[in-house]
Amino acid sequence: MSPADVAGNLMPMWKKQKREPDECLTGLIEVLKQAKEDAAATKVKEAEEAKEAATKKAKEKEEAEVKKAKEEDKGKDKAPEVANGNINE
Repeated sequence: MSPADVAGNLMPMWKKQKREPDECLTGLIEVLKQAKEDAAATKVKEAEEAKEAATKKAKEKEEAEVKKAKEEDKGKDKAPEVANGNINE
């Protein structure tokens, strides 16, 4: 919340209606509470997104390792055939 927002909430004249000082302070407190709740919700959402991104990255890394292992296994399967001269062309 910017200083201008705070000042706007403390002004006794608000939308052409006269407000008491206590009403101004109460209004400011309400706005500050709402801003705090919004910030907490945003923080939770960002944490969830970061967790999802980390999970996705770990899954992609695992899939890449599995793919690499499969390719290495295929290469090992062909090696004895080449050594024995059993490859038909």
